[in-house]
Amino acid sequence: MPETRIPAGTAEKIAVLAAVAGLDLTAERIDALKASVEDMWQAAARVHAIDLGEVAPAAAFDPEWV
Repeated sequence: MPETRIPAGTAEKIAVLAAVAGLDLTAERIDALKASVEDMWQAAARVHAIDLGEVAPAAAFDPEWV
């Protein structure tokens, strides 16, 4: 599996986004959210590591209206 890179400054970014949204988060809540965000990055890395080169799409776009 490729190396998982979690963006630096995640806690600071969460604090900025919370401030923009008008949320007053405690340091403990920011730490909890940071852990969740890191888990999401790791899950995305696991999905990204799956080779889907030979898999046909499950759905196709048909621009014609019938």
